[in-house]
Amino acid sequence: MPMPSSSSCIDTLRLSHAERRDLLDRLEREADAQKYLEMRGDQRINFERRSGVVMKLYHPGGSSINYLIRPRNISRTGIAFLHGNYVHIDSRCGLLLKTVHGQAKLIHGKVVWCRHVVHRVHEVGAQFEDPIVLSAFVDSLVRADMVDGDDASHELPSLHGRLLYVEDSVDDRDLLQFHMSQLGVQLDTLPDAVEAIGHLQNQPADLTLANVCLPGMTGLEMTQMLRAEGYNRPIVLLTANPNRPSDEEARAVGVTAVLHKPYTFEQLLATLRDHLPAAAADDAPPPEPVLSEHWGNVRMRPLILNFLSRLDNQLGQLRQCVEGPAGDPVLEKMCLDLRGSAGGYGFPQISEAAERLYQHAADGTNLEELQRDFTQLETLCRSACDTAATTPVPPPAGRERS
Repeated sequence: MPMPSSSSCIDTLRLSHAERRDLLDRLEREADAQKYLEMRGDQRINFERRSGVVMKLYHPGGSSINYLIRPRNISRTGIAFLHGNYVHIDSRCGLLLKTVHGQAKLIHGKVVWCRHVVHRVHEVGAQFEDPIVLSAFVDSLVRADMVDGDDASHELPSLHGRLLYVEDSVDDRDLLQFHMSQLGVQLDTLPDAVEAIGHLQNQPADLTLANVCLPGMTGLEMTQMLRAEGYNRPIVLLTANPNRPSDEEARAVGVTAVLHKPYTFEQLLATLRDHLPAAAADDAPPPEPVLSEHWGNVRMRPLILNFLSRLDNQLGQLRQCVEGPAGDPVLEKMCLDLRGSAGGYGFPQISEAAERLYQHAADGTNLEELQRDFTQLETLCRSACDTAATTPVPPPAGRERS
């Protein structure tokens, strides 16, 4: 179910910015707040958001209410925030947090403590169901990492493309997620090789990083199976064993390169530079949110969501066609199909992008231009999916909100 925007949520605090700022300063000075530190498993850092954060509070009977809360601090395992009501311990909640790149993420958790502060104001602590990567949500951590250390004078490159990371270790996945948040790379993660093979067959990645030791099937076996089926994208294996696999063993099954753990950020960056496209200096800024022109039609909205749910698979097939032989009639047909359906579902931007890709494919445009057209189309499609997932449903005309 799409999460609402802050403008459609209940604000129980109703404090001005100055009042909220004074209250937060007071909380920082309070000595008795130290007793709540004992309940925190990780160090927390300030996480104030002037516009607030949307919280969906779930009730035992299955209903839910959307509130606008004011975050105070955050850690990888939880968040503290100000709210205008008492919240029962163990209440389930979902928090809509934005990443440093502006993407909305719904983080599920439960309330673990709640205390009265003053008047109607309560401070609430929620624990996340799964730890988050702090640098993905806290901009100051990204900036600090970019200026600290011996390489402070070197600007990090901006890379494009999609990276698949096949790794069963949560610690290793978090580490790579932290690095990728600085580089503009779209990261997908999977815990085992069998699932990765199915994923790559439908949606090839620009680069696949895979651990050698994986449950059920090793990274070497995964690579061998993918190569036997004609998969030709780069695959880099990671290993903590300094002796295995040998370079000869890896090359024999089609491995592109081997990266040894623990790797440095510089070693990882060199691998990414070799196999991911660099962002052009004149790249256009991220597009505005893409919302269907028919979103206000309640009866049509389920059809729109079904259309968007099928886009990911279509994009994977289109990518394969773009990188296939020139003059592929399947590519041209898919572009025309998407052009028609996207326009019908109220997405003229996607329809126009599909038309450009079709024209260039029919004209025999070079691969680089086709890939640029595809990237623009993919960006619009993903923006449409993200926008639908975070756009509130307008109330029916003539009815008051409860």
